[in-house]
Amino acid sequence: MIEQEVKQYIDVGEIGNASTGDILYDGGVKINHNFDSVYNAFGDQRLGSVGHGEGNQTIHATGYYQKANQYDFRTPIALGTMWDVDTTTGAASPTIVSGKPGECVVFVNSNGSFSVNSPLSIAVAAGSFAGVQGPLNITTPYSRVECWCVKKENGVSVWNYSISSMFGDKQSAINGTYPVAGVESKIRIAHVDEYNTIKLLVTAMNPNSSKMRQSEINLLVENTAGIEHSKKKVHATEFAVFRVGNTSEEDEIVKIGFEIDANGFVNALASSSVTGIKLAIKSIATQRVGSA
Repeated sequence: MIEQEVKQYIDVGEIGNASTGDILYDGGVKINHNFDSVYNAFGDQRLGSVGHGEGNQTIHATGYYQKANQYDFRTPIALGTMWDVDTTTGAASPTIVSGKPGECVVFVNSNGSFSVNSPLSIAVAAGSFAGVQGPLNITTPYSRVECWCVKKENGVSVWNYSISSMFGDKQSAINGTYPVAGVESKIRIAHVDEYNTIKLLVTAMNPNSSKMRQSEINLLVENTAGIEHSKKKVHATEFAVFRVGNTSEEDEIVKIGFEIDANGFVNALASSSVTGIKLAIKSIATQRVGSA
C-alpha cells in the first residue's frame, strides 16, 4: 500500500522579488505530490502505483475502500483510512497507528472471506480496545467494522468499535408514539408486500406513569395472491406482558388488534379508557422470504 504523506506548501515568494519562492520545478513537484495524495486517499491506490495513475486513477466522492489481504499490512495503517479486506489466503492482521480521540478506521469484507480460521485480527499501536484482551478478532463474513479512538491518557489510546453486517434490510417498519383514546385508533405499520413477519416492541403509559403496559408482539402477515387485501389476515401472538396500575387481571390498560385494510396496509388498532395514555410502537425485527 502507498503510504500517505503530509501536505506540501508551494512558496510563491515575494511580490517584485524574483529570487524568492520555489523554482518552477520544485513547485510542480509539490503540486504532483499533493494531487497524488488526494487521488490515493479517494481512489484505488493499486492504479496509482504505475505512472502515478495517469489516465487510470479516479476520485470516489464517498471515499475508496482500499483492497487488501494478509500481505498488505506489514506496516501500521493510517488514521482515517478505509479497507476492504480479503482473508482468502489467510488471516489479516492490521495494526492501527497510535490514535487521536475522534479518529476512525473502517474495515469491510465484501467477498465474505472472514472465518474462524481466517479472521481479521485488528491491533492498535500504543493502545487497546475497550473490553478486549489483545487484538480484536472478526470472524463473521460480510462484516463492517468501525474502530474509533475514544480517549488518550498518558500516551495510551483507548479504542472502541462497532460491528455490523454490510448487507441486509436495516430499516424500521415503524418507530413512533401515538395518542390512544376510547375510540379505536388506526396506526399504520407496513404494507403486506414489504414483510412476511414483523416483531414489535409495544409500550403504553399515561402522563404520570401510574398506568403502564409493555409487551412484545409477533405478526405473521398473510399475502395470498388473488385475494382482496381486506380479506387477508394478520396472525398475532403477544408475550412478555408487563402491566402496572391495572385494576384487575382483566384490565389490559390498552387493547391492541391488527388488520389489513383495503389498500393492503397492516394497521394496529388500539384503544384505551385511560385518560391521556400514549402508545409507543417500534419494530425490532422484520423478515421477508426472498428467492432461494
